[in-house]
Amino acid sequence: MRLSIVLGFAIVGLTACGSVTPTANSIAALQIEQPAKKSDLLYVSDSSTGDVYVYTYPQGTLSQTLTGFGEPLGLCVDKKGDVFVADEYDADIVEYPHGGSSPIATFSDANHNPGGCAVNPKNGDLAVANLHNASSTGAHGPATISLYKPKSSKYSNLYSDSAFAAFWYCGYDAKGNLFVDGYKKNGSATGLAELPNGSSTFTNLKLSQTLLAPGGVQWNRKYLAVSDQQMTIYQFSISNGNATEHGSSSLQDANGLYEFWIEGPDVAGTSSGSGSVGIWKYPSGGSPIKTITGLTTPLGLTISSAK
Repeated sequence: MRLSIVLGFAIVGLTACGSVTPTANSIAALQIEQPAKKSDLLYVSDSSTGDVYVYTYPQGTLSQTLTGFGEPLGLCVDKKGDVFVADEYDADIVEYPHGGSSPIATFSDANHNPGGCAVNPKNGDLAVANLHNASSTGAHGPATISLYKPKSSKYSNLYSDSAFAAFWYCGYDAKGNLFVDGYKKNGSATGLAELPNGSSTFTNLKLSQTLLAPGGVQWNRKYLAVSDQQMTIYQFSISNGNATEHGSSSLQDANGLYEFWIEGPDVAGTSSGSGSVGIWKYPSGGSPIKTITGLTTPLGLTISSAK
């Protein structure tokens, strides 16, 4: 599994910006069952197989398999339902239309290793959390976020936070503030940071609840939901540099809850240690109401709603 490169915390310096290039012929899709036109779709990345599996949601029927990635990790979705796949090994982000089998754009994140991503609901900006930064000199650098403007040929900004060694997952709130989690500079603690809308400087948040490891990040109307990469999603309010816990959801049988997606009264999440994906009631948690098996190491997950 190529993710071991990241876990060694070899975080090195920054490089030039990437470009947007369609690569329709580079990634094929294995069609299993054509979903209904208005079907919501659950996307799951498997870092071990190098594939992204697409299921009807909430039925859990396999619709197609997107192949050809190096090591797909985090997934995110925009307002149109387009899905973005962060490929850590190939250092790019590939965009698909809802239910589409061919990519419509590829964003190069050269010399970085993209982990998670998120789309700003205010302006469509694509933020990418970088697990690893490399330079030709081999110099070590801080954790970074690459920011791509809609239809831009290269990322417009690279934001860094010297308090972190690696960023993992990220998510926007309704106001366009970006939240990202990752490992602190010494590699021994998990932290949470905010990049306020319009700012170029991170605010490193003081957590009232310890996170065991960085997991998915999603704004859920009132609270910021963050998973601990184990089996718990915490709900935090954010104010004056503080992240204050206001409850948690324990998801039974979630053995490795990396990324999740809250959809209405339910939440879907990965169980990487079990090679499966579960769906639970949210925020009550408890036993899964549905389990999708047959995966190897699922690490990324998002839901694209039919428009």
